[in-house]
Amino acid sequence: MRASSLKNSLITIGSAIFILVIWAAISNRIGIEIILPSPIVTGKHLVSIFQSDYFWPVNNFQVKK
Repeated sequence: MRASSLKNSLITIGSAIFILVIWAAISNRIGIEIILPSPIVTGKHLVSIFQSDYFWPVNNFQVKK
C-alpha cells in the first residue's frame, strides 16, 4: 500500500470516527431519541432490518431489475 493511499484511508477513518463522536454527543445532549437517536441505537435498528425476512428479497428484486 502506498503512503498516500494509507494516509487517505486514515483520514477517511478519522473523519468517520469524528462524525460519529459528534453525532453521539449531540444525541446525548438532546436526549430525545425520536428527534436524534444515538449511533448505537441506529446501528441496532439497522442490524434488525438486515436480519428481517423481508429485507433481502425486496432488495435483491430491486437490484436485478
